[in-house]
Formats: sequence, C-alpha cells, structure tokens
Amino acid sequence: MSKLLKLVIVGDGGVGKSALTIQLTQNQFIAEYDPTIENSYRKQVIIDEDVYMLDILDTAGQEEYSAMRDQYIRSGRGFLIVYSIGSRPSFEAVTSFRDQILRVKDLSTYPMVIVGNKVDLPDKERKVSTLEGKELSKSFGAPFLESSAKSRLNVEEAFFTLVREIKKWSANPENEEQPPTKKKSSCLAVGDVMSSLLGPKSRDKLLVNQYGEIIVTNDGITLLNSINVEHPACRMMVELSKSMDDQNGDGTTSVVILASLLLRKALKLFEGKYYNTNTLGTSTTTIGRISPMRIIKGFMMASKVAIDTINRLSIPFDLKSDIAKRYMLETANTTLNSKLLSHLYPTLASLAVDSIAMAASSLGSGSNNNNNNRTLTVSMIRVLSIQGASINDSFVTNDRDQSFGDEYSLRTIVDQQESQIKSMVVLLKRLGVTMLFIQDQSSSGDISISNMALSYFEKAKITVISPLSKEIIDGICEELNIISFSDIQELKSVSASSRLVQFESCQYDTIHHNNSNGSTQLLFLKNRQSIPDNGNNNNNNNNTLVALPTIILRGTSAIELEETERALHDALCVLCNLTRRPIVVPGGGACEIASSVDIIHSIDQKRQTSIGGGICTDIEYTSMLAFSEALEEIPVVLCKNAGADLLLVERLKVLHRQQIKENQKCFMGLDLVSKLDINNDQEEEEQIICDMINSGILETLSNKLSQIT
Repeated sequence: MSKLLKLVIVGDGGVGKSALTIQLTQNQFIAEYDPTIENSYRKQVIIDEDVYMLDILDTAGQEEYSAMRDQYIRSGRGFLIVYSIGSRPSFEAVTSFRDQILRVKDLSTYPMVIVGNKVDLPDKERKVSTLEGKELSKSFGAPFLESSAKSRLNVEEAFFTLVREIKKWSANPENEEQPPTKKKSSCLAVGDVMSSLLGPKSRDKLLVNQYGEIIVTNDGITLLNSINVEHPACRMMVELSKSMDDQNGDGTTSVVILASLLLRKALKLFEGKYYNTNTLGTSTTTIGRISPMRIIKGFMMASKVAIDTINRLSIPFDLKSDIAKRYMLETANTTLNSKLLSHLYPTLASLAVDSIAMAASSLGSGSNNNNNNRTLTVSMIRVLSIQGASINDSFVTNDRDQSFGDEYSLRTIVDQQESQIKSMVVLLKRLGVTMLFIQDQSSSGDISISNMALSYFEKAKITVISPLSKEIIDGICEELNIISFSDIQELKSVSASSRLVQFESCQYDTIHHNNSNGSTQLLFLKNRQSIPDNGNNNNNNNNTLVALPTIILRGTSAIELEETERALHDALCVLCNLTRRPIVVPGGGACEIASSVDIIHSIDQKRQTSIGGGICTDIEYTSMLAFSEALEEIPVVLCKNAGADLLLVERLKVLHRQQIKENQKCFMGLDLVSKLDINNDQEEEEQIICDMINSGILETLSNKLSQIT
C-alpha cells in the first residue's frame, strides 16, 4: 500500500515550477502556459523499495497571491524551493520562502530541497552561479540540485531527494511537530473553535451541556457558556466574550477570534519566531525575542491607528431622519445574517426594529417627567416564546402581557385565618383594586395564597394573576411606575393609593398550538392611568403613560425558539446601542482591511521621517506589523467559512491601498451573502467585493471600537 506524501513546490513566478511538476507527472515539457494560481498533481513512485503516492501542489509565485501561502504551507510535508538560474531576484526570494515555511511550521528546520532550474539556458544568460546555490543551500542545511524541465535533467532526482529528506527528518523523534504547550493551546484553542462561527456562512455547533440538554447554536457566548473551561488563561478569553456581550450584546465571536490572533502573533514575537516581512514583500528577517512590554507598546500604537481609521469610516445619522430606519434594518440584518436562523432574518430584523422604535416612541412620549431621562435598554422589551407555529406568525404589541396556561394551579402552602383574609380583601376592595399580581413562591420562599383567599377574591371580583417571577413583577412595576407591596399593612398608608394604576380595558386572547391540543392565553392591559389621590398626589411622581413593547415569538420547536430568541436578543442589543450612539461603519471586513492597510502606511511614513529609528524603532515596527496581520486574518476567516477564494482578500487590500494614495474613504468589503454563488466564475467573485454602505452591510461604531480596544 502506498504512503501519501503532500509535497509543495514554491518559488517566484516564471521559474518553471509547473514545468517541473508536469514533466514529472506527465513526462512532457510545456514551454508556454498561463500563470498558475494553484494546481494539484498526483503520481505513484517507488523510492528505495517503498511505494509513495506523491500529492504535489503547484503554487503561484506572484506576490498578489501571497495571502494563500500560509494555507498550503501548513498542509505540506516537504517543500521544493525553485529559482531560475537566469533570474537573480528569484534566487534572492528563496530566503523569503524558506523563512516563511519555518515561520508557519513554527520550527527551526523542515524537509526542503533547493532547486536551481533552467540550466539549459545559454551560459551568457546565467545570473546565479552553481557555487552561490550550493552555499545558500548549505547555510540552510538543505540539499541542492540544478535541473532542467526542458531536458528532464534532475527532475525525478529533485522530488526523490525531497522524499528521502522527509523520511530522514521523520525518523528523528526530536523533529516531530510537537503540539503547543498547554498554556498556549488553552488560549488559542478558544479562538480556533470560535473561528468557524464568524460571518454569514458560519458553521453551527451541536452541543450537550452539563445538564444533558441539546443545544444547536452558532452564538459565540452561548457556546462558551456551554463548555467547561478550567485553564485560567482560557477563562480570560471567555470573560472577554462575556464582557463584550454585556457591553454590546454582539461581537462576542469577533472579539475572541481577534484576541486569539493577537495572542498568536505576540507569542511569535516573544519567542523570536516572528519573521518581519517588509511592505514590499521582498525580504524577510527576524529581530529576535521581544519583551512583552514592548510588544504591548507596539500593539497600542497600532490600535490607535486602527481606531482612527474606523472613526474615519464611520457614518453618523439622525434617528429622526428618513434614512434612520434603513440603517437600523440593515444593521439588524448584518447581525442576524451570522445566526443559525439567518434565512429568517427579514422577519426578525423587522420585529427588532419595530419593537425598538415602539419603545423609543413610548419613552419619548412623556410630557415633562422622568421618561425623557430613561435610557432605552433591552430589558424594557419582553420576548414571549410560544411553540406551535411559524416564526412568520410572530408579532409585536405595546400592551403589557403575561402568558399562562389555560388551567393554572395555585399551590396552598399556609392556610390563612378567615378573618385575616377578609380584612385583606376588604382593604383591597376599598382601594378599588380589581387585579392582583402575586409573586411566584419559588422566588420569595414564603408568599402563597390559599383556596379560601381565592374564594373571597372571586366574591370581591378581584382577579388574581399567579404565579409571576420576581423579574416579571419588577418589569411590571417599572413599566407602570408603581411599587410592589410585600406587606398588606403598607396599603393602609395614605400615599399607597397614589401608586395604584387603573386600566380602561382588560382583555384576553388565546393562541392555539398547531402541533398539540393545548393553547396559551395572553392578558392585555390597555390604556393605563394613575388613580388620583384626592388632591394629595405628589407632583414628583411620574404618572406618564408608557407603553413598552412585547414581542410574541413563535416557533415550531423548542430548539428553534431558543436559538431565535438568542439571535433576536443580539439584534435588540445592537439596535439599543445604535439609538444611544447612532453611528454605523461598513461591515464585511472593510474596517479590518482598512485598518491593516493604514497601519502599514503609518509605519512607512514613520520610518521615512525617523532619524536613526527615533520615531519608530524596528521592534515597534515589527509589533505594529504583527497587529496589522492579525486584523487582516479576520476577512480571511470570513472567506474560509464561506468557501470563497482567498485571493479576494488580496484584491480588497489593493483597492484600499489605492484609496489611501488618493486620500479617500474606502467602504469596500466582502458581500458573502447576496453575491456568493456555489458556481462562481471570476466575474461573480469580483462582484463579491463591493461598497458595504450601498450593499447594506453595516455594523455599529461602538461594537467595532469595542473589539479593538
């Protein structure tokens, strides 16, 4: 049985990589062909009595395809680094390719063979001597050959030598690709797991939590809350995500991925394994180990440039303007596009925007009281999930509601004395109370109601709603601007009546479950007003009518409802932040690429104006460059998850560089939703890169800045 070996052939464009590969696999020489982007060939060979299946990856040498190199280097078992003896620049690039291989592999040595190709050229066209090739290879500790694809000289020998190097290297236990230390892997593993959750084409996770419950989600914070994390450094990554969730309600996945990428770069810098490639990509060097404090300084300098770039790309708008609803809908759509139920995002986005608008309108409708000073929060918008129908049956209402079963039981814990019950009912009746909310006994521990009490309440025509959780009771009190009473004696005070509320109407609505015989009743309390206190009402009391919204969310299954509610919560959080700070920025990786390009541009400017490195030292330059590369990885992850060509990132960088030269804003990003098709041709792929503002792919400024800072 043959052993599969993946070989990668690298080198500058035009050195004959494809010619060597085709000569080996097809026994023919092709003089002219289109430049290769990436081709794979297979050939079964016998080397030293062992049978091997060589999987040879022929790669692009042009600089515009450099974004792909890290990907195929990671998967390669051995590397053929090719240069042309008729091109000195291709010979000088050998060092860059070798250093990049070692950087990606995170090793000091790796199986490789240096090949000087095109020895069939006339002597007068030779630019690199054989001695130079041998000396360079000797410094690398790698074998050296000169070959000719045209005359088939040393073609097989080059590949066979590489296989022998792999065999020799693998036989040494010290050369095994050791996994990272536990500390590194614990921190970086979180980012690796989360990376598949980023973007509109993210993957979903099927989890079983500690309680044995099945969870299907691609929500970052939900995933982190469901896994058991023990390592302290790893817990910090989880806490970072939770902090992002508390602050913005979204961006929990992005912030962990970016932190993981920055940590990966920082470890390379600290260990002296980061290879510093200049902005032209023509040389690669390393400057040794860098202390953590200097890494932090470089990262801080780069983050300031990134923050300035994001602020420059931001677009403020007036919440009362005609474009406000469009921006809010598009921002909600962008948030929901990355969720498990993204195919439902038009419905959910409309629900979120309508509920936010309804709540903002209600808070702003007060006359001159405290409502105008109240900040819109997600807790003001209730979401009731009811199983048994399509998500399209969901709706928003601004009436206070609470769902309970058709047959709800009231448990009796302590029998009340008949006289105490009578006195309580009489007191409530005198105050004009017709509806009573009782807190759930599981929350308070000792509050319950007996059947005898229910009987007297019924005779007094006082409706009792039970049980309600403490959170719902608090929400009702907040919306109605009243207080809850824990002792019936408190109602005897004169000021108590001023905290009671009257409703002009009270009605029930029944929602039937399509998949069962059950149903759910909703109680609607409409047009509430404060009861006058016979002229003793305190003017400081806020008696303004406030009708906060409730979203009645429908779904066909419990799992669908749970994930839909999580997605809706994220959208509501984003929109609440947008009402507080109505500023949007382009999504689709536009901010990350723009920041990355601006950081490199800033480095170049500082180096050009520095004298002796006084303004920007090599260490600061290297740390800033590492930060820039980490930002650039975000759109790369987006493309990977969507199955899009990674060359799109390179094309996007070129567009942003051009805009910087022209001193203009660039809103170009990746539209991986509406313009990504399974059978993409080149023209369709180019359409993926488009203006994010015109395409409606927007994020909030506060969310994006929180990820950087």
